Amino acid sequence: QLPGVPTTSLYTRKDGWVDWRACINPNHARAENIEIPASHCGLIYHPQSFLVIADRLAQNPSQWKKFRSEKYTEFPVPFIEDPAHKDLNVPKAPRAARM
Repeated sequence: QLPGVPTTSLYTRKDGWVDWRACINPNHARAENIEIPASHCGLIYHPQSFLVIADRLAQNPSQWKKFRSEKYTEFPVPFIEDPAHKDLNVPKAPRAARM
C-alpha cells in the first residue's frame, strides 16, 4: 500500500544486500521508480541520487510530477531508462529479501 504522499523509490540492481524488486513502488500516478547505476553503499554517493533527490525536494507537493531525466541532458552520467519498469511487470522479491 502506498503512503498518502508522492513517492519516489531509488533502487539499484547491483545491490548485493537487498533484492532490488523489494524497492519497487506499485504502478501509481503519484509513485515512481528510478534505477541508479550504483552498489548498495554507493547509492547514497552517486551523483544521480543527489540530482533526483534535489529535484524531488524542489517540487511543490501539491503540484507533484514524475521525474523527467530529459531535463538534465547535460548531466555527465546518462540515466537508465527501462520501459519495463514503467508498467511495473516486475516480479515480487522473494519474501526473505523484503524487510
